Amino acid sequence: MKIAHPAMRSDVFRLVATYEFDLQIGACFHPTRIELFRDTQRTRRWRARLWDLELCRIEASPVDQLPEGAARKKGTRKAREVFDEETLLERTWMLGDDLSDFTAASEAAALRRVLDALAEHLGPATPAAR
Repeated sequence: MKIAHPAMRSDVFRLVATYEFDLQIGACFHPTRIELFRDTQRTRRWRARLWDLELCRIEASPVDQLPEGAARKKGTRKAREVFDEETLLERTWMLGDDLSDFTAASEAAALRRVLDALAEHLGPATPAAR
């Protein structure tokens, strides 16, 4: 599939697989997700994304908490609401390998490429497998 528009700078990729697993690095627990995308025109072209589930503290600003159209009195301040939310953060850049457009013969080969890049990245941070 091609989209004919001057703003389109890549082929169209389709999400074909999502994998999740848990990483334990020292005392840190990292729920992790890998997404594999296949080029809709060239079946040997792939794109991958690595995601890490993180707990984030989100603090709403007082302006967001006021009802629409309400005016704030001078000198008054509403308490900020704080939320703890889990969110996926994209971490593909950490692998140091360009996974935005690569060649692989199959989904299994594409996943192997991502897992190999992840293993190489984790190598110095993790004890040797026994």
